[in-house]
Amino acid sequence: MKVHIPAGGKMDPAVIEDSYKRAKEIFARCYPEYNFTCFLLVCWMLSLVLKEILPPTSNIVSFAKDYTVFPFKNNALDAFLYVFNINGKTIPEIDIAALPEDNSLQRGIKQKALEGKLVYQFGGYKPWN
Repeated sequence: MKVHIPAGGKMDPAVIEDSYKRAKEIFARCYPEYNFTCFLLVCWMLSLVLKEILPPTSNIVSFAKDYTVFPFKNNALDAFLYVFNINGKTIPEIDIAALPEDNSLQRGIKQKALEGKLVYQFGGYKPWN
């Protein structure tokens, strides 16, 4: 089953666990003929660069720990969209030095980008059980 993370939502572990629980109940009821084995996600929050930016106790890092990560070809724009609200540009068109630094995530992503390390999307799967 594919996971969707709504923009602007909090990554609170209790809320996340409740969402997984409700998804399992809904899918078991609506699709009893399927034997789901994992949750599937493609997201910038699975980027390994975030482990260099955020503390191990951050909700994003904690969330990502539940997933087995695999590479996924992409343009590294999602972090700029969801963290800086930049849309419709390519990486060379973004003035990285001018990006805001209103929080630690923005500061970290900006610093890594200035160092040439972008926050790419990765795929990941989490066992259903």
